[in-house]
Amino acid sequence: MTARADLALPLYRASFGEALSRLFRKYFVGDGRASRSEFWWPQLLITGLWLVTYGLSWAGDSVGETAAVFLTVSAIAVALATMVLSFGTIALGVRRLHDANVSGWWYLALLVAGLALRVLAPDMVSTVVVTAAFAVIGLLPTSAAGKRFDEIDSAASEASIEDGPL
Repeated sequence: MTARADLALPLYRASFGEALSRLFRKYFVGDGRASRSEFWWPQLLITGLWLVTYGLSWAGDSVGETAAVFLTVSAIAVALATMVLSFGTIALGVRRLHDANVSGWWYLALLVAGLALRVLAPDMVSTVVVTAAFAVIGLLPTSAAGKRFDEIDSAASEASIEDGPL
Protein backbone atom coordinates (compact mmCIF):
# COMPACT_ATOMS: atom_id res chain seq x y z
CA MET A 1 0.00 0.00 0.00
CA THR A 2 1.43 3.40 -0.91
CA ALA A 3 1.70 6.34 1.46
CA ARG A 4 -1.01 8.21 -0.51
CA ALA A 5 -3.51 5.40 0.02
CA ASP A 6 -2.58 4.58 3.62
CA LEU A 7 -5.21 6.12 5.90
CA ALA A 8 -3.06 5.55 8.98
CA LEU A 9 -0.63 8.29 7.91
CA PRO A 10 -1.20 11.97 7.17
CA LEU A 11 -1.38 12.81 3.47
CA TYR A 12 0.81 15.83 2.80
CA ARG A 13 -0.09 17.92 -0.26
CA ALA A 14 -3.51 16.25 -0.48
CA SER A 15 -5.71 17.40 -3.34
CA PHE A 16 -9.27 18.62 -2.75
CA GLY A 17 -10.73 15.21 -3.70
CA GLU A 18 -8.21 13.27 -1.64
CA ALA A 19 -8.86 15.43 1.42
CA LEU A 20 -12.65 14.98 1.17
CA SER A 21 -12.29 11.25 0.58
CA ARG A 22 -10.12 10.92 3.67
CA LEU A 23 -12.53 13.10 5.68
CA PHE A 24 -15.40 10.68 5.01
CA ARG A 25 -13.30 7.51 5.27
CA LYS A 26 -12.07 8.63 8.73
CA TYR A 27 -15.27 10.48 9.73
CA PHE A 28 -15.32 9.19 13.32
CA VAL A 29 -11.60 8.41 13.71
CA GLY A 30 -9.62 10.69 15.99
CA ASP A 31 -6.56 8.45 16.05
CA GLY A 32 -3.62 9.21 13.82
CA ARG A 33 -2.70 12.49 12.16
CA ALA A 34 -3.93 14.81 9.39
CA SER A 35 -1.88 17.20 7.30
CA ARG A 36 -2.66 20.88 6.88
CA SER A 37 -3.98 20.28 3.35
CA GLU A 38 -6.26 17.50 4.65
CA PHE A 39 -7.58 20.01 7.19
CA TRP A 40 -7.96 23.10 5.00
CA TRP A 41 -9.74 21.64 1.94
CA PRO A 42 -12.84 20.56 3.94
CA GLN A 43 -12.75 23.88 5.81
CA LEU A 44 -12.80 25.71 2.48
CA LEU A 45 -15.78 23.65 1.32
CA ILE A 46 -17.69 24.27 4.56
CA THR A 47 -17.01 28.01 4.35
CA GLY A 48 -18.26 28.05 0.77
CA LEU A 49 -21.41 26.15 1.72
CA TRP A 50 -22.14 28.55 4.57
CA LEU A 51 -21.70 31.49 2.22
CA VAL A 52 -24.16 29.87 -0.21
CA THR A 53 -26.61 29.29 2.67
CA TYR A 54 -26.43 32.91 3.79
CA GLY A 55 -26.69 34.11 0.19
CA LEU A 56 -29.78 31.98 -0.46
CA SER A 57 -31.35 33.14 2.80
CA TRP A 58 -30.66 36.77 1.97
CA ALA A 59 -31.94 36.36 -1.60
CA GLY A 60 -35.08 34.65 -0.28
CA ASP A 61 -35.91 37.75 1.73
CA SER A 62 -35.78 40.00 -1.32
CA VAL A 63 -37.73 38.03 -3.97
CA GLY A 64 -41.35 36.97 -4.48
CA GLU A 65 -43.06 34.38 -2.30
CA THR A 66 -42.66 31.37 -4.67
CA ALA A 67 -38.98 32.02 -5.23
CA ALA A 68 -38.50 32.66 -1.51
CA VAL A 69 -39.87 29.21 -0.66
CA PHE A 70 -37.49 27.58 -3.17
CA LEU A 71 -34.52 29.56 -1.88
CA THR A 72 -35.40 28.78 1.75
CA VAL A 73 -35.64 25.04 1.04
CA SER A 74 -32.33 25.24 -0.85
CA ALA A 75 -30.71 27.09 2.05
CA ILE A 76 -31.92 24.43 4.50
CA ALA A 77 -30.53 21.64 2.29
CA VAL A 78 -27.16 23.38 2.01
CA ALA A 79 -27.11 24.03 5.76
CA LEU A 80 -27.79 20.34 6.48
CA ALA A 81 -24.96 19.30 4.13
CA THR A 82 -22.69 21.75 5.91
CA MET A 83 -23.60 20.30 9.32
CA VAL A 84 -22.86 16.78 8.09
CA LEU A 85 -19.42 17.93 6.97
CA SER A 86 -18.87 19.87 10.19
CA PHE A 87 -19.33 16.84 12.42
CA GLY A 88 -16.59 15.03 10.50
CA THR A 89 -14.24 17.94 10.99
CA ILE A 90 -14.19 17.36 14.74
CA ALA A 91 -12.21 14.14 14.31
CA LEU A 92 -10.21 15.84 11.56
CA GLY A 93 -9.30 18.70 13.93
CA VAL A 94 -8.13 16.20 16.54
CA ARG A 95 -5.95 14.45 13.93
CA ARG A 96 -4.60 17.85 12.83
CA LEU A 97 -3.59 18.62 16.42
CA HIS A 98 -1.86 15.24 16.58
CA ASP A 99 0.19 16.12 13.47
CA ALA A 100 1.45 19.18 15.37
CA ASN A 101 2.21 16.95 18.40
CA VAL A 102 -0.62 18.44 20.49
CA SER A 103 -3.14 16.40 22.45
CA GLY A 104 -6.53 16.12 20.77
CA TRP A 105 -8.18 16.99 24.09
CA TRP A 106 -7.33 20.64 23.31
CA TYR A 107 -9.99 20.50 20.60
CA LEU A 108 -12.60 19.72 23.26
CA ALA A 109 -11.28 22.61 25.36
CA LEU A 110 -11.67 24.92 22.34
CA LEU A 111 -15.22 23.66 21.72
CA VAL A 112 -16.26 24.25 25.34
CA ALA A 113 -14.57 27.67 25.49
CA GLY A 114 -16.14 28.61 22.16
CA LEU A 115 -19.62 27.63 23.28
CA ALA A 116 -19.19 29.49 26.58
CA LEU A 117 -17.96 32.59 24.76
CA ARG A 118 -20.93 32.53 22.38
CA VAL A 119 -23.36 32.22 25.30
CA LEU A 120 -21.69 34.97 27.33
CA ALA A 121 -21.04 37.30 24.40
CA PRO A 122 -23.37 36.38 21.50
CA ASP A 123 -22.04 39.00 19.12
CA MET A 124 -19.88 39.02 16.01
CA VAL A 125 -16.68 39.51 18.05
CA SER A 126 -17.15 36.17 19.81
CA THR A 127 -17.67 34.47 16.44
CA VAL A 128 -14.43 35.97 15.10
CA VAL A 129 -12.50 34.93 18.22
CA VAL A 130 -13.79 31.35 18.06
CA THR A 131 -13.15 31.12 14.32
CA ALA A 132 -9.60 32.44 14.78
CA ALA A 133 -8.93 29.90 17.53
CA PHE A 134 -9.97 27.04 15.26
CA ALA A 135 -7.96 28.48 12.37
CA VAL A 136 -4.85 28.24 14.52
CA ILE A 137 -5.29 24.45 14.50
CA GLY A 138 -4.91 24.44 10.74
CA LEU A 139 -1.89 26.73 10.84
CA LEU A 140 0.14 24.73 13.33
CA PRO A 141 3.27 23.31 11.69
CA THR A 142 3.83 19.60 11.36
CA SER A 143 6.02 18.15 14.09
CA ALA A 144 8.06 14.97 13.66
CA ALA A 145 7.26 14.22 17.31
CA GLY A 146 3.60 13.88 16.26
CA LYS A 147 4.49 10.40 15.02
CA ARG A 148 3.65 9.22 18.52
CA PHE A 149 -0.02 9.48 17.52
CA ASP A 150 0.40 7.26 14.43
CA GLU A 151 -1.53 4.03 14.23
CA ILE A 152 1.41 2.22 12.61
CA ASP A 153 5.13 1.79 13.23
CA SER A 154 7.45 4.79 13.03
CA ALA A 155 9.47 3.48 10.04
CA ALA A 156 6.48 3.81 7.73
CA SER A 157 5.68 7.18 9.24
CA GLU A 158 9.16 8.53 8.46
CA ALA A 159 8.67 7.54 4.84
CA SER A 160 5.50 9.66 4.76
CA ILE A 161 7.20 12.72 6.28
CA GLU A 162 9.81 12.64 3.49
CA ASP A 163 7.10 13.99 1.18
CA GLY A 164 7.22 17.17 3.24
CA PRO A 165 4.52 18.85 5.29
CA LEU A 166 1.76 20.90 3.75
